[in-house]
Amino acid sequence: FYTTAVFDYKVTDSWTATLSGSLARSNSFQRGRNVFCSVCANLPLNGSPNLGGGTSVALPGGQTAVVTQALTAANALDVWNGPGNNRTAQSVYNYIYSANTNNEHQNNMYQGKLELQGPLATLPGGDLRMAAGVEYMHFIQDVYGLTPNSTGNGYVNFISNLGPRNVKSGYLELYVPLIDEDMGIGIIQKFDLSISGRIDDYSDFGSTTNPKIAANWIVNDSLKFRGNYAKSFVAPPLNQIGDPRQGYIRGATGTGSSAVLDVPVAAYPEVRNLPGCETVTTVCRVGAGTGREGLDRSLGAGFAGVVPQTGSSWSIGMDLTPSFMPGFSANVTYWANIFKGGVASPAQPLIINSAALRDRLQICASTGCTPAQIAAFTNVANGATTAPVLPSPVYFLINRDVGNVLNLDVQGIDAQFNYRIPTSSAGTFILGASMTYFTKFDQDFGDASFSILNTSGYNSQFPSIQTKGRAQLGWENENLAIDIFANYTGKYRNWIQTSVAPVTLGANGNPTGGGDNVRSDLNFDLHIAYNFTGSFMKDSQIYLDIKNVFDRDPPFYNGNTTGAGVGAWGFNGFTSNLLGRLVSVGFRAQF
Repeated sequence: FYTTAVFDYKVTDSWTATLSGSLARSNSFQRGRNVFCSVCANLPLNGSPNLGGGTSVALPGGQTAVVTQALTAANALDVWNGPGNNRTAQSVYNYIYSANTNNEHQNNMYQGKLELQGPLATLPGGDLRMAAGVEYMHFIQDVYGLTPNSTGNGYVNFISNLGPRNVKSGYLELYVPLIDEDMGIGIIQKFDLSISGRIDDYSDFGSTTNPKIAANWIVNDSLKFRGNYAKSFVAPPLNQIGDPRQGYIRGATGTGSSAVLDVPVAAYPEVRNLPGCETVTTVCRVGAGTGREGLDRSLGAGFAGVVPQTGSSWSIGMDLTPSFMPGFSANVTYWANIFKGGVASPAQPLIINSAALRDRLQICASTGCTPAQIAAFTNVANGATTAPVLPSPVYFLINRDVGNVLNLDVQGIDAQFNYRIPTSSAGTFILGASMTYFTKFDQDFGDASFSILNTSGYNSQFPSIQTKGRAQLGWENENLAIDIFANYTGKYRNWIQTSVAPVTLGANGNPTGGGDNVRSDLNFDLHIAYNFTGSFMKDSQIYLDIKNVFDRDPPFYNGNTTGAGVGAWGFNGFTSNLLGRLVSVGFRAQF
């Protein structure tokens, strides 16, 4: 639901005041009924909700432990016999597919803004104009969830009330026309500046001031140059902060059992204190099923005192509309963006392989972590919750709390052109293309910077593939239009943990090379449309769209970006679509 109201008042012949307000509410949810429950499958496989077997233990905060079960013909899962001979009881099948889940987000927002604008003075190039305003915004987010409780015998309900966040803002912008074509200054037909600044005061993160300056230089009717510089500020999203009333958890639990980790001895020599790791020389495998279990925590940004991320950007560009080529337009932009203190929850491999994040992994004594260490780590004293079953003993603690962990320095080129070529009898032909080409993609976690240019997988949130493009060949003739599109992604390297060729690391643990080669991807789309004219169906349209016309398989990627488990799909969801050819037929009507 979204509604807005705008009131304009003409103060004078040239000055106006605008009062606007908006009110919005959204509710989104994802629910599952009677779906596969992996924890439920563990019980009939080995008699324990823990994949590695073993008995349950008492949990911090007084939570109830779960008792293991002895396997019998009535409650065990038969993995040896095929259909027709399988001896698994129907009740066990029903139990395995009994998971119910719910994840619901409710967002509420309202905003009010007052703006005043008009000319301040007359300059040789035109009117010096000003716009100034104040703004107030209010946000609240509520999260509701239901998920299996890691025992196979119940569910965990959770409710998080995030916010409110109140933002008070003020801004000022000046438009300064310095040169106009009437002034007759050689190669400068027109030159103007835009200078602006904004102040934002967040109820939960304090104040920030950010400037911006932009310039436009029109050489003639065919050529224009432009450039800008700006600073920016982004407060962490409410769902990243966590609920302070529940120890800053962001979901049903804040702490659970850790997945498998290969801990490098050079970075963590104390790992040799753990049982079975005494003689290792390179890495020691710890985590689920290894007998060296640990805890994994991921609390919200509020727990770690996170501050907003900041950024700066600049760009220069050129627009071309040559008079000797009617219907042709092109532009190219070189841009640079720097982000500092990006808010994210670091993945486990980043923690153990990055010098600046290594303090997030704590390896305890050979006898395991003490109850005091576990209590402090889980934060249950302040309302946080844990998974219903935790390992015992606990040998290590890995902290994936949301923090200001990522710095990026990214530069690149955006370019595009479009050319419409009309003919006297054969309709109009259309040529076009667009491209993004990264020239730099450096990052760091507070230590030495390193390049991830033309790779994917090292960061779970985004790829950094160097080249992407899309080209168009089209034709229009009266009512009919046909367009063919070519989509291209350049070859790159897979730097995910599951790559066959290992990623090479430097002395400080940052990647330097290696990884799997992933081939380039080229596929084609088709669009055909017929537009009705001169009847009761005027301005209506029927169309045919075919994506991936030749049903080309995506390049193999030995990893996963879908959240369904590492290595689950074998394609890169950031750049490819697993659906293959997709045909749609539609009708658009205008009344």
